[in-house]
Amino acid sequence: MTSLSDLTVFRCLRDAGVSLQASAQIGDGLAIAVWDRNETAFTRYDTPNHHTLSLYLEHGMGFRKRLDGGWKCSNGAGDLCLMPARATSDWDVNGPVRMFHLYIAPQAFDRATCEMFDMDPARVTLREDAYFRDGRIEDVVRSAILPLHWALPADRVAVSQAATGLVARLLAHMTDRRPDLPRRGGLSMAAFRRVEALVDAHMDRPHPSTIWPGRRG
Repeated sequence: MTSLSDLTVFRCLRDAGVSLQASAQIGDGLAIAVWDRNETAFTRYDTPNHHTLSLYLEHGMGFRKRLDGGWKCSNGAGDLCLMPARATSDWDVNGPVRMFHLYIAPQAFDRATCEMFDMDPARVTLREDAYFRDGRIEDVVRSAILPLHWALPADRVAVSQAATGLVARLLAHMTDRRPDLPRRGGLSMAAFRRVEALVDAHMDRPHPSTIWPGRRG
């Protein structure tokens, strides 16, 4: 991941004139952004070159995603969307939304698959899903990522650790994998549990009164 502008979803929103409130590259093939959008439009993410985890922070009730048999509608703030690399998706946009994005380079995801699960990444598939709920993911984003100053080195390390915990949770709960996957070295399952513990560690932190990262970088 060389720059945010190289990311398909980031570039699509930027080129469409969507308001970027904050962004940062946080190392190890991970980047984050907060967007404000208020319009009626159609958006296509065409074969993105990265995975994207999206959380609707505010609003978003007028959004929907095209499925094979029709449309799936958003429930608004708290909804999550998972868009795997190379999976084209179509979205109907109507009204305001503030959304958080975590961008994950495929190489970073594959590396985490090896290190956390000792699995062959070629045989692990990240699911595509829209408008689902996961309280742990939402809590980490709101409590451990958004309140920090993304441009400060110490805070950037903390944000990177929190984002790594989110990747661990996606690997644990949002992938399809065969039970007979071969081992490829790397860390043990105990190491994975330590990484996922990063997610649990943030659950005791109170939510900020205002969801606003306040830093562009």
